Amino acid sequence: MTISAGNASAAIVKNEEKVSFTMTENQKEFMMSDDSNPNRFPSQFGYRFTIFDAEGCTIHARLFRLSLSGNEITLSQKDFTGNHFDFSATDQAEAMPYKNHYLELTKDQGCGEVKVKGLYGYQFDELYEY
Repeated sequence: MTISAGNASAAIVKNEEKVSFTMTENQKEFMMSDDSNPNRFPSQFGYRFTIFDAEGCTIHARLFRLSLSGNEITLSQKDFTGNHFDFSATDQAEAMPYKNHYLELTKDQGCGEVKVKGLYGYQFDELYEY
């Protein structure tokens, strides 16, 4: 989508991965680099998921990146209990250009096989002045 106003315009650019999986293990992790944003425009890293077969189960979602010293820096954390349809399990946090960002999904002990499908990745506003 591009929006123009006077001598400037902006476009929302997305760099997202589609996923569809069954959580048979207690934890699943994804990583993506923010190298699709060479001009360092403000960007967000996040996800939009549909979660099903999760009756009585809680999925803990955490967005984080690593510091130069290797420490995890949590950007956002959310819990989703039960089923979430139509990509309603969603979150995003401000990203840093040229850094790897991570999404970690953890299900509670005793949960069965939970199905997850949707998108995760970056979204940034590309600004143009002319």
